[in-house]
Amino acid sequence: MSSSNQNGIVLFSIDDELCYTGINQSFLHWVREQGFPKPVIGEKITLDDKSAKVLSKVGAELKTQPSTLKSDCSALLDGLEFQECIVNSGGESCSVTLCFASAVAQKKAGESPFFNLSKDLFSITDFNNHFVELNMAWEDLLGYTIEELKARPFHDFLHPDDYKRLQELLESQEENQEFMYLINRYRRKDGEYVWLEWKASIDYENELSYAVARDVTQLQNNEIRLQHLADSVPGALLQYRVYPDGSDEVPYISEQVEKLWGVSREEALANTQSLWKVIHEDDIPGMQASIEQSAKDMSFWDYSWRILTKEGMKWLNGRGYPRKLADGGILWDTLILDISRLKKVEQNLTHTNRRLELAANASNMGIWELDPKSSELIWNDAMHDIYEVSKADFRNQVEVPLSLVHPEDQQAINDAMDRLLNGEILTDYRFRIKTPSGRIKHLEAHSSVLKDDHNQIVKLIGVNEDITDFIDKEKKLEETIAQKEMLFRELHHRIKNNLNLVSSFLYIKSTASKDEQLLEFIKEINGRIISIAKTHDQLLKLEEVDKLYSESYLCELVNTLCNTYAQHPEQYELKFDIENHKMPVDHLLTLGLIANEVVSNIVKHAYPIEEGGPIEIIFKKAGDSYTMQICDKGNGSEEDLKGNSQSLGLQLIDLLVKQLKGTLERSVDGGVSYKISYSITN
Repeated sequence: MSSSNQNGIVLFSIDDELCYTGINQSFLHWVREQGFPKPVIGEKITLDDKSAKVLSKVGAELKTQPSTLKSDCSALLDGLEFQECIVNSGGESCSVTLCFASAVAQKKAGESPFFNLSKDLFSITDFNNHFVELNMAWEDLLGYTIEELKARPFHDFLHPDDYKRLQELLESQEENQEFMYLINRYRRKDGEYVWLEWKASIDYENELSYAVARDVTQLQNNEIRLQHLADSVPGALLQYRVYPDGSDEVPYISEQVEKLWGVSREEALANTQSLWKVIHEDDIPGMQASIEQSAKDMSFWDYSWRILTKEGMKWLNGRGYPRKLADGGILWDTLILDISRLKKVEQNLTHTNRRLELAANASNMGIWELDPKSSELIWNDAMHDIYEVSKADFRNQVEVPLSLVHPEDQQAINDAMDRLLNGEILTDYRFRIKTPSGRIKHLEAHSSVLKDDHNQIVKLIGVNEDITDFIDKEKKLEETIAQKEMLFRELHHRIKNNLNLVSSFLYIKSTASKDEQLLEFIKEINGRIISIAKTHDQLLKLEEVDKLYSESYLCELVNTLCNTYAQHPEQYELKFDIENHKMPVDHLLTLGLIANEVVSNIVKHAYPIEEGGPIEIIFKKAGDSYTMQICDKGNGSEEDLKGNSQSLGLQLIDLLVKQLKGTLERSVDGGVSYKISYSITN
């Protein structure tokens, strides 16, 4: 309600039937204090006879000629003194206004129940910036007495920044502008400032201003905190309003909008199209549909979309609750966040998961995830194929795969689950399942756990691979290898027997001949046959068909050779310093043939036939290199070594050393020494 062109306080308005059409808050306070019934808009005013007559008279006059009447209506408000009561007619209704014209009347108004009962701050100020009248609410709020407030210009209590703004506002006032609205800060006696919201009416004729102020400190502080919060969040706070006719507006948006959206706050508040026009055209229909759905259901709004700014494309996410307004419109209080980085991570994760999924599908790997609390189990498609269980039969129940585990492997699986729940990582454990079709499958599993920030297990994860084909092939391979090993053993056995047979034939031939050269030749040939036969004999004693141990082979071979060549083998002292290494058969066979030739030469030339002597055999490995040394302590000389260099035996030694791609060192120093060295890399 207004006070027309007069100065005062509008109390209430009524129609010609004396029914309330408007009620002032001050009037409500006064009615409550007087103990009168609470006035209700639409109901008749309750008055005594005198007041009713006055209003009836005024009402009749206004009906015939709508105007503004000055009337002695003091009877309407018992105990309230004022100069006059103005009844303003609007044709359909009229308003009752109290008017004051003198300092005396103003003082009386200040002493009225309305003036001092209100919790709002009432004031009358002159054009010299002094308070003329103040109600008691000023003392309660600021802590100054009324006299202290009147004694000084009111701008002494204003915050310096706000006084400058007040001066600018007054200078910008249009001539004869009657009403003014502003917010400023007043200093309390304790030095703190409070925020006041003002509504003022200006009487230019009497150079007075009538004002009502309200303490909005808490509201203003809340707004400041909200603004600080809005400026600190990595996004923008926004209110979005849709009117019943479909038009929209942004009543509020934080300063972050420019950094986030590339649009200034002023642009966004002035025109919502400045926000809409930067949205990716493919996302506009979906965004509009999401807003319409939220408005229809009054449901929480949550949507992500792209915008195109000067910096490039961004992903934004908005979320907020809708509110129904009195005019039928909808208002959303929303938070808008930049999720570009999150979206990029999400896309990379999606691509990674897709690649992993493709790799898992290509390798037929089953991937599973188990929630230990709910026992909910999640499978990928490969797991359904491995277990031959449909999704309908599976129903994410862990009991289904456990029931298919082979009975003999059930305990092992239970133990594995216990170890997983204790936080262990399990790799390469195998078990069998029996599928619904009755087929036995072999699976290999790798499992681990996922933990939360409190180190509590939240998920069990794993990979299962069907290795049935591999196991079948492995068994077949083992069978094939066993068959080949059997064939090799049979071959070695036959070779050994044949060599022994040849050796026997040579022996029979030697007994039938008196030719010393022939007998010596047969003995040399027989020694070589023994070296080869001993190799096959050793292979028959071992599980492997292509490896021999150096120590047992060389020791046994040299003993056999000494017994073969020497007439009195017991007179030969054999000293062995042989490292035991598992070596390829062809290497040891070559070393055995070399040992045969050297031992034969020692028996023939190093010592007198009847006496014998020591023979030392050394075999060592250093890194990738092997060294075999055979030496005696006989009477050999450098001339003997040179004289024998063209013998068949020494030529054979040279050929065998070359076969190993090694080196041969022959020396005479208190006996003859043969040192053969070669590397396995050659």
